[in-house]
Amino acid sequence: MYRGYALMSVDVLRTTRVHHPTLSPLVTMVPLHPTPDHGRVSFSLRPGVIDDEALEFFQWGYCHLLACAIHEITGWPFAAVEGISGRTGQWVWTHMGVLTPVGDFLDITGVHPVDCLRPAYVPSPMRVRSLAGFPEFCQTVGLAEDTPLSWWTGEFPGIGTQTIRAFATGLLDTLPTAHPREAA
Repeated sequence: MYRGYALMSVDVLRTTRVHHPTLSPLVTMVPLHPTPDHGRVSFSLRPGVIDDEALEFFQWGYCHLLACAIHEITGWPFAAVEGISGRTGQWVWTHMGVLTPVGDFLDITGVHPVDCLRPAYVPSPMRVRSLAGFPEFCQTVGLAEDTPLSWWTGEFPGIGTQTIRAFATGLLDTLPTAHPREAA
């Protein structure tokens, strides 16, 4: 789909991670194709640091990879934000996250009640659809239904996968105790 690569830079900056200050290396994520909405061809991310660059990466092109990482850790169901396509008149996914055990939506912006969800792009009309499992996720994003869950780790192998996992674990670490990490 978007297979790219990631490079780690020696540039290190003191910054705020998802929840606590730490030193974080700069990782350059380079997709093989420009992002669908904004045409971005390179992203400079600091693993676990939610800044404008991370929001751009995970809201406008790679939200589905973050959802896969969170799902892999927790087993929580995927949730697709969908809108009606002007071209086909059919529901199409515009954003991906997961549903926590209490039914809230989790993505790069944190955890939100589904009825208060305001993704970066808000289709009208909009719905949030819980996906029954990874095969339904694959069908939704246009992958073969026999695609393994580990598929996402090949999109940005090595340090890229580690970077995406750092965002997933950082987000999970900030959840209130009402959201247990284990699958419901």
